[in-house]
Amino acid sequence: MSWPTLFFPLVLVALAIPFPVRGDFVFYENFKAMKDVQESEALRAALERPANCDAFVTVAIDGGAGSGKTSTARELARRHGFAFVSTGEHYRVLAYLLERLGVQPGDGPAIARAIAPLRPGTVFVGNQGHLSLDGRIFSEGELRSPAVNRSVARYAQLPELRRFLQDYQRTLPRVARSANFPGLVLEGRDMTSVVFPDASLRYFLTVDAEERVRRRREEGICDDVAGRDAQDRERLVCLDGVSPIDGTGRTLEEVVALLSRDVEELLR
Repeated sequence: MSWPTLFFPLVLVALAIPFPVRGDFVFYENFKAMKDVQESEALRAALERPANCDAFVTVAIDGGAGSGKTSTARELARRHGFAFVSTGEHYRVLAYLLERLGVQPGDGPAIARAIAPLRPGTVFVGNQGHLSLDGRIFSEGELRSPAVNRSVARYAQLPELRRFLQDYQRTLPRVARSANFPGLVLEGRDMTSVVFPDASLRYFLTVDAEERVRRRREEGICDDVAGRDAQDRERLVCLDGVSPIDGTGRTLEEVVALLSRDVEELLR
């Protein structure tokens, strides 16, 4: 399979803001009208703030599969006009790519060779930042396929792949701040420990196993929650300084309200 098949050229409207690390960023309101670069309310509010504002808030959220990390982070970011990034999507992007290339999860050297030439960038659709590779972004259908659901946790274990993504993820506060967002909410494994140990706010979400399985099924995701917990058990740790949040029996609104109070306190 040829590289052009995987990385077809896109005509992107780039913002003229210098960015000294690998990756650029662009804004789009939605996937159907990318070239229009229309701004959502949250994005518009963020762009009206001074570019040199000293107060920038980074919120890192970790937790097991189905614990509500993504929904909580997305809603928290929306409320405060922050940028939002789901880092689990990054691992799905690479899992999808590597499967298409026929690279097996256990072949570390082959994975390192495959990802070395890739140029990661950030595309904002509204306030959500998506990982692009060589200018290409990936659809939900591609990233949520049964094959990716089965393989993503195995690919994510590999140090070569993790280093590649973590180096990229550490650039995201700079990207979000350059784009004039007042803050950034990131969710995913290692966010509160390895990637952003110095984040303004750090949370670890927990929910009992039965409820997490039910949530995943309601989302249409049929993956092995218990198996993923077993694979990630060394990384599923709430470290000192990280606030534990038990979402069992709580609504999304209730969980977000807890975190939002902390954000509001920092913004005063």
